[in-house]
Amino acid sequence: MSEELEKLKSLGAQKIYEDTHIPVLHVQAILYSSFDSLQRVQFLGFISILEREYHVDLSSLKASGTAYFDDLDAQNLDESLVVIPNKKKQKSNIYLVIIIFFFGILIVYNLDYSSKEELVEPPVDNRLIQKVQETLKPSIEINTTVDSNTTVDLNA
Repeated sequence: MSEELEKLKSLGAQKIYEDTHIPVLHVQAILYSSFDSLQRVQFLGFISILEREYHVDLSSLKASGTAYFDDLDAQNLDESLVVIPNKKKQKSNIYLVIIIFFFGILIVYNLDYSSKEELVEPPVDNRLIQKVQETLKPSIEINTTVDSNTTVDLNA
């Protein structure tokens, strides 16, 4: 690896940039194994371009770069594994219980109120009944005064 890497270093970052259009800063980072300014995808892509253009084997450099990015990903994964409790879900459950409770009260109240309405009878207008009774009283008195042997037709 060192011979092939030395061959690339002897060409220089500017010449490699002119041939491959890889930015000079990235070429220098690859040549001197300083991977902090690169992303994993960029690094692997630049290595494959260098191998293709200059017919060199940079597998050991690729392995060291991949190991660097694996370590970096592991550190980032450890830092990002923080469990944050979902407080919104707990609050929404409380609100849901309160809403169900109030709907239950509303349903019970409506059932109770509707059953009271069914039991209450509408008031009856007794004036009409009294008028009819008053008109019938004289005809009933007449019928009672007639002889018991005589038949009276009440329909007449």
